[in-house]
Order: sequence, then C-alpha cells, then structure tokens
Amino acid sequence: MGMTYAYDPAGRDENTSVAVLHRALDLGADLIDTADVYDPCTNEELVGRAFADQFPNGRRFGEEFLRLLREGPPWPTLDTVTRRLDGL
Repeated sequence: MGMTYAYDPAGRDENTSVAVLHRALDLGADLIDTADVYDPCTNEELVGRAFADQFPNGRRFGEEFLRLLREGPPWPTLDTVTRRLDGL
C-alpha cells in the first residue's frame, strides 16, 4: 500500500487515499496490506484515520500495535515468523 510512501510523494493527497480505501471496501476488498516495508507506521496511521469511526475497537488495538512498531517489538520479527513456520 503505497499511499504514504514512494509513488510520487509530492502528488500524495490524504483525502484521495481515504476515498480509495473506502471505495476498495465498498467493492469487496478484504485485505489492506500495511506491511512495514511500506514505511513503518505511516500506512497504519492512514488506515486508522480512514476508519476510526467504523472500527473504534480496532483503533485501540492499532494504537498498541503502532506503539510496538515505534518502540520495537518485544521479540525479533524473523524469529517469530520462523517459529510459526516451524510449527506447520
């Protein structure tokens, strides 16, 4: 999701990005990829602002998630993924 990173930074418009997110859900999208490779935290913040009124409980989770991203998770991400894959 390159709405807050790359792809012509000067041409970004948050209102347009929010409209695109809402339209995507209207059309049936069921995944919004905000992986930290797309600029840590900024996509999550955009999604949080876009849907704050629709998913208030998710916002509480999102705030904790963003805190972990900013401060660093209590575990190394690669180790976590490796452990999960080993359990398959």
